[in-house]
Amino acid sequence: MFKQPILNSDYFSTYSRNNRVVVWILRFIHNVSNTTKLKGSLSYEEFKRAEVLVFKSLQSNAFQDERLLDKMQAFKDEDGLLRIRTKLADSCE
Repeated sequence: MFKQPILNSDYFSTYSRNNRVVVWILRFIHNVSNTTKLKGSLSYEEFKRAEVLVFKSLQSNAFQDERLLDKMQAFKDEDGLLRIRTKLADSCE
């Protein structure tokens, strides 16, 4: 899906700064493409959406080999993020 990471983390000193820039970019895209404009402070939902998008981008670049994911018994959660089933998770069920 993603060819390159959403933002190059070398440009930012912290993860939170990187994430904040992604939130502003997503808000800009929303405001350009919709009649209802988002204004004011950035919301928790916007940060969560940006975080999921960043993680998806990182995962798609890091785990391109499907065979490796099959060996690790990876699955996608409700947000589309890769998860690994562990023995600890199985013991809680």
